[in-house]
Amino acid sequence: MFVRDDATTRETQRAFSIPLPTSSCNSEPSLSQGQQDMVLFFSIQSGMKPQWFQKCLQDNKWKYTRAAQVFTMLKMKGMISEEAFKQIS
Repeated sequence: MFVRDDATTRETQRAFSIPLPTSSCNSEPSLSQGQQDMVLFFSIQSGMKPQWFQKCLQDNKWKYTRAAQVFTMLKMKGMISEEAFKQIS
């Protein structure tokens, strides 16, 4: 498996941006149980908000290992906004 470590700022922003909600409730298909499980598992393991990792998974065609590698690389480079992570009080 090949992992790029030269992501551009635009690619990084796209991978970790939260899309604005649309006016239609059913504009996006529902997640399968497997997809929901991937999002929840990674959120628990990383402390990342579920909607952020869901976006990363979508951008990586729901390939969990690839999405996790991209996340790890970008986090190590300090390229992920703090707002992507849960507030721990």
